[in-house]
Amino acid sequence: MLRRSTRGKVEHPISFLYGGATVVEDTFKETWERLAQYRSTFEAPVREQSESYNCVKYAAWTAMGCLLGDVSEPAFVARSKGPKKGMSMEDLYWSDAVIREMSKSGISFRHRRASDGGLGNKAGFLKGQLRGGNCVAVLGLQISMFDDPRTHVRHRGVKREGHTAMIDHSVVCLGWVRVAGEEYFLLWDTQDTADLGYKDTGLSLLPASSLDFHEIVVLKSE
Repeated sequence: MLRRSTRGKVEHPISFLYGGATVVEDTFKETWERLAQYRSTFEAPVREQSESYNCVKYAAWTAMGCLLGDVSEPAFVARSKGPKKGMSMEDLYWSDAVIREMSKSGISFRHRRASDGGLGNKAGFLKGQLRGGNCVAVLGLQISMFDDPRTHVRHRGVKREGHTAMIDHSVVCLGWVRVAGEEYFLLWDTQDTADLGYKDTGLSLLPASSLDFHEIVVLKSE
């Protein structure tokens, strides 16, 4: 269960991922056992997106849940259908509906496009943004929608029925872990948990070495 401090701020159940600390384990089995324990402390459920094209809205809703707990469906999800070809994160986050909802909820955010430059190494930039706690990032990137059934790592080589599935997607990043000397970012997705992620947690891993987002929004609970 999410806990609030005496100052009203959310104390992250997975705060070990913040402030420069990481989970360091020798095997994926040990890593997932530990991550599952912390995931179970979140009140927010996996928000499975209702259509293939509305991941941007559902990722924003998931990010709010990470910071605030079990948040009811925001107006920007319920009322805004969006184009069937999908929408950019920039278009969503700078809409009046999202600005009002985030302000009302005590969440500040900053949107950046990778094409604007100045990010340097993207993995290093993302880790720097997540340090300090009370924050999560939403990434817009091309990513595999399949995860390895044993490690739950998502990379372009993972196949189902002989096919890969690399698509443009929006997904929440909670932090990072190190397994057997390699770093991975911890993602909380909006997909059916029967198809993606570790058990029913909605969580999966992305190799830090393959991180290449084109948009990023960092959300912080005030």
